[in-house]
Amino acid sequence: MTEKEFNKIRPGKTIVNVGTKEGYKKMLVKFFCCNRDNFDGYWLCCTEDFSNPYPIEFKDDDWNVYIDDTEIIQL
Repeated sequence: MTEKEFNKIRPGKTIVNVGTKEGYKKMLVKFFCCNRDNFDGYWLCCTEDFSNPYPIEFKDDDWNVYIDDTEIIQL
């Protein structure tokens, strides 16, 4: 994913394919894990639960995903 694509991501709406050890998984972007104060790359919090009951909380079954391991499916 490019920086330009990353800038189009909308938390709670964007669906991505995430590369894992088991292959690709379809996930919903919950929120951005990176910010200007603590920047070490473009990270996303993603979930496999598309109902997204906790949109601003990191849960045990959520994933921290680096953008190089993702591709946008739907914006």
